Amino acid sequence: TEGLLRLGSVARHLERIGDMATNIAEDVMADSKSNYVPVKDNALRSSGKVGSVRRVGNDVIVELGFGGAASDYAWVQHENLDYAHKVGQAKYLEIPLMAAVNDMAARIGFYLGDAFQ
Repeated sequence: TEGLLRLGSVARHLERIGDMATNIAEDVMADSKSNYVPVKDNALRSSGKVGSVRRVGNDVIVELGFGGAASDYAWVQHENLDYAHKVGQAKYLEIPLMAAVNDMAARIGFYLGDAFQ
């Protein structure tokens, strides 16, 4: 029964992983908007959105991105390394997202650590 109790504890923690994933996505978006998004008329920066959390099987998914109706423009600005932006740069979402990857594992591991003891 002890093993079952531990699994129950882990299951309760996993229910809150979605909230943590949303918080991490919001942190990434804020970093991107503040430090990396090219700014010409603020349209691109203001188009950044974090979607709702959803679960697909064992995966917790939170989508984030820029563009909306101007997604083609957002894609070109993100991918073209040859543009010389006065403010911001290419890879404006990828850079803060990749920087957060190691932190994500540490945050989730710390949060779940007591469930495995």
